[in-house]
Amino acid sequence: MKREQIKAYKVLLQEVVQVVQQSQLYAVRSVQQTTSLLYWEIGKMIIERHIKYGWCAAVVDKLSIDLKEKIGAGQSWSACNLRMLRQLYEDYTHLTNNETTNAKQLVSHLAKPDSKPIVTDIDKLKQLVSKMPWRQNILILQKVKELKARVFYLKATIQNRWIRATLILQIKAREAHHRLSGPIL
Repeated sequence: MKREQIKAYKVLLQEVVQVVQQSQLYAVRSVQQTTSLLYWEIGKMIIERHIKYGWCAAVVDKLSIDLKEKIGAGQSWSACNLRMLRQLYEDYTHLTNNETTNAKQLVSHLAKPDSKPIVTDIDKLKQLVSKMPWRQNILILQKVKELKARVFYLKATIQNRWIRATLILQIKAREAHHRLSGPIL
C-alpha cells in the first residue's frame, strides 16, 4: 500500500470504530431505558393489584418464584428486587402527589389541538428514572428520602454521567442539600 492509502485506511478504521462504539453505547442505553420502564410498569402493576385485592406482602415472594419458573432465573425476579420495583413506583408517585398542589399532577402544557401531549410531573420523573442504571435508581431510593433531592441526584447522574461510586460520594456529601432551590422537575 502507498502512504496515501495507508493514511486513508487508518481514517476508515478510526471512523468504523467510532460508529461501532456509538452504536454499542446507544444499544446499552436503549436496553437500560427499556428495562427501567419495564421495572416502573411492573412496580405499578404490583401496587395496583395490592390496592385492588388487598394482597399481603407474601404475594411478592410467590410472584418471584412463579416468574423464575415462567421466564427464567435472574436477579430481576428476586423477591428483593420485586420489592424495589414496587418501592420505585410507590415512592415516586406518592411523593410527587404529596409535594404537588392538592395532590394533583402538575401539567406542563395545556391541551390544545395543535400542542404537544400533556406531560405530568410523574411522566417527567418516569423519564428521568428510565435514563438511569437500575443499581443507581436503587441507591437513590435507599439513601435519599426527599423528592427534590432524589430528582437532583437523578438529573445530576444523567447530566454528569456519574458512576455508582461517584453517586455514593455525592449522596454522602449531601450535594443536593447544598444546591437545591427552584422547581424540582
